[in-house]
Amino acid sequence: MQGDRTTRAQLSWQNMLPPSLLALAALALRLWHLDYDSIWLDEAMSAYHSSLPSKYLWKKAIVNKPPLYYHITTLFWSPGDGAFALRLPAAIFGAVTVFLSWYLGKALAGTKGAALLAFFVLLSPVNIQYSQEARNYTLLTVGWLLVILALFRLVESAQQPKPPIRFLAMLGVGIMLMIQTHPIAWIYLVAAAASYVSAQALSGHLTRPNLLHPLWTCLLACLTLLPWLPSILRLANGAHHFNWLEQPSAEMALDDFLQLFGSSWLALMGLTGLVLYWVRHRLSEGVLLLGLLLLPPLLIWLAGFIKPMYMLRTIMPGHVLALAGMVLLITTLRGRWLGIAASVVVVWSLTTLSYRQLTTFHKEDWRGLSRQLLSQSKPTDVVLVCEPYLYYPLWFYLGKSLPHTYAIKAKGDGLAQLSNVVNSTWLQCPNGTCAPFYQQGQPGLRKVIWAVDGGSDLSCASTQIQASLLKLTGQEYLPQSAWQGHKVQLTPYVLAD
Repeated sequence: MQGDRTTRAQLSWQNMLPPSLLALAALALRLWHLDYDSIWLDEAMSAYHSSLPSKYLWKKAIVNKPPLYYHITTLFWSPGDGAFALRLPAAIFGAVTVFLSWYLGKALAGTKGAALLAFFVLLSPVNIQYSQEARNYTLLTVGWLLVILALFRLVESAQQPKPPIRFLAMLGVGIMLMIQTHPIAWIYLVAAAASYVSAQALSGHLTRPNLLHPLWTCLLACLTLLPWLPSILRLANGAHHFNWLEQPSAEMALDDFLQLFGSSWLALMGLTGLVLYWVRHRLSEGVLLLGLLLLPPLLIWLAGFIKPMYMLRTIMPGHVLALAGMVLLITTLRGRWLGIAASVVVVWSLTTLSYRQLTTFHKEDWRGLSRQLLSQSKPTDVVLVCEPYLYYPLWFYLGKSLPHTYAIKAKGDGLAQLSNVVNSTWLQCPNGTCAPFYQQGQPGLRKVIWAVDGGSDLSCASTQIQASLLKLTGQEYLPQSAWQGHKVQLTPYVLAD
C-alpha cells in the first residue's frame, strides 16, 4: 500500500514536469526586456494603488477594481523600486497561464495537444504583452482558465450522479480569482453560465446536481467580495466615472478579437479547429468551448452601448481558447508531416509577432521625461500637469525629488483653476494672483514652471497653459523650447522680462 502511494506520487510529479518546464521557459521570456518600456499611465496608477494602506483599498472607493492584485504587487514592489519589480507579478501570472494551458490542451487533445497549446501560449504576443504590464489582466486570465478547465471537466463527467468535488473546487477558485481581480469578470461569468447550461441541456444532463452544485460554488466564491461591498455601493452611486472610452465599431471590435489568435489567418485556423471539434466530438463540449470563446467578447461589446468597456485588454483572457482552436485543428490533420508543417507555421508566426512586441517601444516615455525634469529643474520650480492623473508616473520615477506639482484646469467661463494633486484641494487665487507662481523662491532666482503633457493628444501644454497662467497670476509666462519624448512633452515657462 505504501509502495502504491509512492508510485502515484512519483507519477504525479513526473506529469507536472513538462508543464513546469514550459512555464519556467515562459517566465524567462517574459522577464526579458521586462523594464524595456517606460511605465505608462495605467501602470503608474497600479503602483500608486499598491502603495496605499489595505484599509483604504478595502473600505474606500478609490479605484473601480478589487484590491487583490494590488496586495500581490506589494509582495514584490514598494515605492522607490523600478518597473521590473512592479511588473514581476504580471510576468509570473503569464507563466502560470502556460502551466494551466498544458492541462487544458491535455483535456482537449491528449499529451500532444498539451505540449502544443502550452508552447503556443508561451509564444503568444497577447500573453507576452500583458505579462509585461503592471496590470491585472494576466491574473484575470489565470482565473478564467481555471473556470474553463472546471466547466469542461464538469460537462465531460455529466453522467456521474454528482459533480466531482475537485472540479467544483477548481471552479470556485477560478471564480474567486476573477471577481477579486476585475469587474469585467461578471460578464465572463454570465457567458460561462450560459455556455455551461446550453452544453448540459444539449447532452440531456441538465440534472439538479449538475445545475445546483456549480451554482452554490459560484455563490460561495462571490461571498469573498463582502468586505469590499461598501466600496461597490459607493462606486454604483457614482463615486467614480470612467467615461474616456468610446464604444468601438463592429469592425474595430472584430480587429481586437482577431488579435487574440495573433492574426486573421491564424483566427481562421482556430475557429475551424473549434468547429471541427464540435462536429467530430460530443456536441455538448463543442458548444461549451465555442460559447466560452465567443460569448465574452460579444457580451462586452453589447454592454458597451450602455457603458463602453470593449478593449483588447478586457477580452484578452480568451486568447488561450483561441490558440486551443489551432491545436484542435492541427491534431485532427491526417499525416504526421502535415501536422508538423502546420505547427511550424503557427510557431513562426507567433514568434515573429512576439519579437516585434518585445522590441518595439509602445507606451509614453515617462522615464525619459522624468530624467529630463530631474536634470533641468530646481527645488523652487513648479510642475503643472494638464490632468491630475499625469502626476502619478512622475511620482513613480521621481518620488520625493518631484517639485511641487499642481493640476491646471481651464473653466468654461474663461477662468482657470489650480489643484494640488497630492491632496486634491483647489488653490484660492484672489485678484488673479496665485502665490505659488507669482512669488519667486529666492531673490534673483527665476522660478521655472514646467508644463507636463502626455498621451495620444499633446495639445494641452501648447494651447492651454500660457493663457491659464496669465489668468491665474496676472503675469505673463513665456514658453521655452519643449522637450518631446514618445507621446510625452515637457515645456518650461518663465516670467516675461
